[in-house]
Amino acid sequence: ELAKESDVLEFLDSLHKGKLSRNEANYAQALHACTKLKALELGRQVHFEIHRSGFEENLQLGNHVINMYAKCGSLAEARAFFDKLSPERRNVFTWTAVMSAYAQTGHCKETALHLFHRMQLEGVRPNLITFAVVLEACDSSRFLDDARLLHKLAMENGFDGDSVVGTILVRTYVLCKSLDDARKTFDGLKLKSLVSWTAMIQAYAEKGLDKEAFHLYRGMGQEGLQPDRVSYLLLLGTCDRPEKLEVGKRIHSQLAAGGFERDTAVQIALVTMYGRCGDLEASTSVFSTIERSCDDEICWNAMLGAYGQNGHPDEAFALFRKFMLLGLKPSRPSFLTILGLCESLHTARTLHENVVESGLEQEFTIQTALISCYGKCGGLDDASKIFDGMEDHDVVSWTGIVETHARYGRGGEALLLFYKMQQDGSRPNNISFTCILSACSHAGLVREGCQLFESLVRDHGLVPSELNFGCLVDLLGRAGRLDLAEGCLSRVALDRNLRMVLLGACRNQGDVERGRRAVGDVFAAKDSSSEAGYVLLSNLYAASTKK
Repeated sequence: ELAKESDVLEFLDSLHKGKLSRNEANYAQALHACTKLKALELGRQVHFEIHRSGFEENLQLGNHVINMYAKCGSLAEARAFFDKLSPERRNVFTWTAVMSAYAQTGHCKETALHLFHRMQLEGVRPNLITFAVVLEACDSSRFLDDARLLHKLAMENGFDGDSVVGTILVRTYVLCKSLDDARKTFDGLKLKSLVSWTAMIQAYAEKGLDKEAFHLYRGMGQEGLQPDRVSYLLLLGTCDRPEKLEVGKRIHSQLAAGGFERDTAVQIALVTMYGRCGDLEASTSVFSTIERSCDDEICWNAMLGAYGQNGHPDEAFALFRKFMLLGLKPSRPSFLTILGLCESLHTARTLHENVVESGLEQEFTIQTALISCYGKCGGLDDASKIFDGMEDHDVVSWTGIVETHARYGRGGEALLLFYKMQQDGSRPNNISFTCILSACSHAGLVREGCQLFESLVRDHGLVPSELNFGCLVDLLGRAGRLDLAEGCLSRVALDRNLRMVLLGACRNQGDVERGRRAVGDVFAAKDSSSEAGYVLLSNLYAASTKK
């Protein structure tokens, strides 16, 4: 067996000295070794020997040569050799080998499909492997029509009902974002493999269709199939809010019974799941089992995120310091998490120093996170310095610097930055408009704020969010234009939060009658918003009585 590059070199030396026979089997073994080792230069030498020995006409060796060049990353040489072959010397394996080379290359997938159709024109019938290879090229929604055509051709070529092709088609349709095609194909499979079940669970999980994903999970168990690691990771990913905690616990119990509890990726997913579902104690418990053995920042990031999501910044910073003391190097996700929790200017500057020490100060997302962090912590000058030093800006960084100026009452400067953002080519989004409308509200820029709200729809084609409307109502309320604020809200499907904003403005302006109207359905629900509504309204009555 030629297991190392030195073995291939020894093989070539033996050929030259006549110690080995120049035959198909030996050359095939050498090409296979070069393919496995990804040894392109040695593969070229073996190919040269094949050519010199007159074996290049051998059909099987030709297929091996194409496969070797393709797997070693030389697509041009694979194609050049293929194009030299006459049609009669190209069989289904030759075509499949060159198609595989293109299908696995990101920017050449269309060529794989073109070669498939050309193969058919030359009268070569595809086999199961051919369909598997060319379907691999259909990995995004732009290839959906191609996938459907290949599905039809697979049926016409006798592969209708084949479990291998069917499973690949399910996965292909999932990648092409066609849930209906994937499910129809899945339901038509006579023999459903673990891969096909997992592909469908993935499709539903990615669409946020949790009920369907869990229904399939239960169906898999009824069919006697044990979910694999990937299935459990997908299912844990769907448990992302407190209402899903009990479901998450059941999955934890079942994966433990299946022997997956000690898998590092599963443990990290459990830390994340419990954090998102609000069970910090369980999250900490799982983390404690892997803390000593885990030298990968991913597990630490999961715990940092759990602390952050559950309002425990002090514990998050303690964990981050421990992480640093252990000599582990924080990555971009680590800094993004901890910067988002920072509330002290001193700490922000210390973290900034850590970023520089880690060599991440030029990372675009880190720079944007630092701007936001300094903005929260009172470091307007620090935020501006980072922003001005960035090579490029996107809507997120622009919005961050606008929000920072708005936070510190620099409404006029925020407005100038907002206009400059558009001149720079960045299109504001709803969050950008929330920031600038808030700035206008606190700076008393009523006319400018109203014009911006109109621009949101007219010039940018955005649908105003609840926060956008809330800022507009606050802007008009602060300016004493409660009539306009009330009229504005009458044009939208009202939410209790928006009514609360108007009620607060009525309290500030002492408008009892309008405040009574604003209450509306705030009192309809027996929750915290109705209690706050009673407080605001009673304060409004009290203020009016004093007058």
